[in-house]
Amino acid sequence: DATKTAFGRRLLRSWIGKPLLSRELLAERVEAMEELMAGNCLQRFQKQLAKTPDLERYLIQIFHSRIQPKQLYWCLYFFDQILRTGRISVNSPLLHQLLKKIQACKPIISKLLRRINASCARKPKLILHDYLEPAQSSIRNLVISDLQYLEASICDCCREFDIFLSEESKRLAIPLKLANVFGEEDTFVISVPRRFVSKVPTDWRRQGSTTTETRFWAPFSLQQSKILKPLLEKRDLAARSAYDNFVQEIANSDSFQTLRTGVSSIATLDALFSLANVSSRLGYTKPEIVDGVCLEIINGRHPMLEALHENNAADSASQFQTQYIPNSVCMYSSNNRAMIITGANMGGKSSLVKQVALITIMAQSGCYVPAEKCRMSIRDAIYTRMGAFDNLLRGESTFMVELKECANIMQSATENSLVLLDEIGRGTSTMDGVAIAEAVLRYMVEDVKSFTLFVTHYPSLCDLEYTYKNVLQNWSMDVAETDDEVLFLYKLVKKRASGSYGLNVARLAELPENVLIEAKNRAFELEKEVESRKEASKLKNALEMGLTGDISALDYYLHEPEIDNSDDCIAETQQ
Repeated sequence: DATKTAFGRRLLRSWIGKPLLSRELLAERVEAMEELMAGNCLQRFQKQLAKTPDLERYLIQIFHSRIQPKQLYWCLYFFDQILRTGRISVNSPLLHQLLKKIQACKPIISKLLRRINASCARKPKLILHDYLEPAQSSIRNLVISDLQYLEASICDCCREFDIFLSEESKRLAIPLKLANVFGEEDTFVISVPRRFVSKVPTDWRRQGSTTTETRFWAPFSLQQSKILKPLLEKRDLAARSAYDNFVQEIANSDSFQTLRTGVSSIATLDALFSLANVSSRLGYTKPEIVDGVCLEIINGRHPMLEALHENNAADSASQFQTQYIPNSVCMYSSNNRAMIITGANMGGKSSLVKQVALITIMAQSGCYVPAEKCRMSIRDAIYTRMGAFDNLLRGESTFMVELKECANIMQSATENSLVLLDEIGRGTSTMDGVAIAEAVLRYMVEDVKSFTLFVTHYPSLCDLEYTYKNVLQNWSMDVAETDDEVLFLYKLVKKRASGSYGLNVARLAELPENVLIEAKNRAFELEKEVESRKEASKLKNALEMGLTGDISALDYYLHEPEIDNSDDCIAETQQ
């Protein structure tokens, strides 16, 4: 998000939430973004955007007649400043269309600004009856005529009091003046220096005093005040009515839609500037959108981790390249359409699948992506089932929420969707969890046929690779093991993981050493127990085969070689 305005930021969020599904519209947006990347044609425009308030919000307030006078003035003023950037020559059809729509607002904004008294609107304390310029208002506007008449009557009333004050000052030989009483503009209070108080007529009523003066109401003051007060109230009502009519006139006019279109075009330009800013980063490449069903990301990186690192490093590009391990993911309709991703806890599995989804979103939003190369077809949606949370208000456990989300994905996803499923079936017993996870994966491969990234810690699911040859493949996040520790390599490799290394995570979490030793011993015992059960099951099956006359099965068991888990051996065994 490198937008400069609030309404541009909202539009960018909309683009990310609803990426484009049309190659033509996407190509048009990318072309406009690339022109902004390449040249400085709209740099003045972008600088002006940084000063612009939320014009979209102001237009909504105008439509509902809730905008304050100062807000209305500044809305029109900053709109006018954007229009003053001048006509700019561009090659992109989208940019040309946007600038044309913005310039169409120029005569409307100029006309509206002429009807507002700018000096009055800029004052800290706005005087509403001076806000509109009578000369620029319609002659048919009776409210403006009433306002002018009331203003003239108020001036006459004040002039009469000034004459009275001047005559009384000469008659009494006292320097009289109108007192400045805060909040009492409708009361003619006379200020008298304290040394002349003895000369004040007896029919003058004392109002108050300070260290230097005493204030009085003369009979004429009360008389003029009774005349002035209703005039002021009528003037304020007329001024408010005139302003409300002015706002409604803007909202109901045919030009209001032009203003809305102009603001929307400004937001689009702001969002395009943001995409251009991100796409200009080192190591970002233009994605190639193709018709064939595929998703190729060569040496892709996680855009959010990269952005976070940039905020914390002085030389972000060079430092990040030495720290982040890029990964490639290639998926096609007939080859590697579904990927089972296994590996160690904290090995980077979830970050990898999120990286693939984020790059897909960025590409279909019209942005360059953090990868060496990206070639993909349009995805109609991205469905995710990740994390663990419950819904207590509806009485749903974490497992129930997980399965409901999974059911929604299975009903909604299509062949052109990208589906991320992270550890399906972990909220129940192992047997039930494995069964559900396998059934879901089979359904996604056989029926939905979407591009599916299936993260799991169930090693038995990896055997499905032999059932769905080429279509489903095993991948894992690689590790390097020593006697005492596990080194995460964060590299995606084409093989099944040898374990989840939960004890290593327990050690990183600083569980007590005696607990770790106990857990390690228990894990070894359980492993031996499972192996014994497997051996017993094999022997039982072989003996049954032998009793029925199938001597070859018994012979195979008795002379079975050491198990080799290498890819070549597995392929040979399958053959």
